[in-house]
Amino acid sequence: MFIKKFKNGILLDRKTSINLELGLVKKKKGELTKLGLHLDEEEAYIVLKGKGRLLLGDKFKNVGPGTVIYVPACVPHQFKALTKDFEYIYVATWPEKLKKKH
Repeated sequence: MFIKKFKNGILLDRKTSINLELGLVKKKKGELTKLGLHLDEEEAYIVLKGKGRLLLGDKFKNVGPGTVIYVPACVPHQFKALTKDFEYIYVATWPEKLKKKH
């Protein structure tokens, strides 16, 4: 258990928790995140600042502050920053790992 202040990067990693990762991502205009496609992982995102374009499956969607995104396992996803200050928090879980612990 812990409480901490953060600036950027992984805030809670896979080594600290059973099946959870939490991070803060900051991108500059034009930057892309890596294309994600996870067979055993769900993810959720909350956009904090700026605007971005999200590839989710085979569709593109513009996102901005207050947008909440849920990405199930096996769905390709990628962000592109459309403004100089695009920022979001992500949470990733591995439900199978939790089931194995209990």
